[in-house]
Amino acid sequence: EEGLSDFLSQFGDVLRAAVYGVAGYGILDENVDSSTPSPVEILTSQVLIAEYESIILHVFGVSKLNLSILHRMRTLFLEAEIKEKSVRGIASPYTLDNPKDCGSKGAHVVTPFMLGLERLGRAAQIDDYWEVFLLFGAVIQIIDDWTDLEGDLALGHFSYVTLGTEPMRETQDPQQIAKTLRADQSRVHSTYTVCKDMIAQSRCILKRLDDSFLVRLVDVTDLRL
Repeated sequence: EEGLSDFLSQFGDVLRAAVYGVAGYGILDENVDSSTPSPVEILTSQVLIAEYESIILHVFGVSKLNLSILHRMRTLFLEAEIKEKSVRGIASPYTLDNPKDCGSKGAHVVTPFMLGLERLGRAAQIDDYWEVFLLFGAVIQIIDDWTDLEGDLALGHFSYVTLGTEPMRETQDPQQIAKTLRADQSRVHSTYTVCKDMIAQSRCILKRLDDSFLVRLVDVTDLRL
């Protein structure tokens, strides 16, 4: 992208920061999902996240707007995690009428992209791009929820695809419940339709933004359905 050419020499730093960020938040997520969390791993995740944020700010600069972007993305991820964990074993943290909430957990991943928009003088488009990431990120999350159904149910995690399912009793088998849910063609069709709609909304926004590159990621996500 024209305007970011001066950052090419720092691309390695951005890539390294992204690896630290994904690893740090991933380790944190795994531990708060676990029945036997590791204090060492949780602390390690904080070190990785701190390094990720430090490198990103070193590359893009410390400014009021950049700090605001970083804080917003971090907060969106943490709020989504807190909401999810607070109802574990009780209910899904999502609602049928707002499926894009499923994309909030990927907020931290898009921070470098949002900072890049600010660097290009396109900060006014951050909300539009965030909507796109929410929408097709939610599709990715719903696909993963179908894939991870047994494991999630075993942990007492109810996702978007389990909405309407009563809380599990200790005598119930997660594998059997997952089998029943996957056999529910109405449920499968409903989540498929919801995902296709979010893909269509993403494409519509990107067309308005005249972005012919990010739409390719949306297309790849569509192919996974």
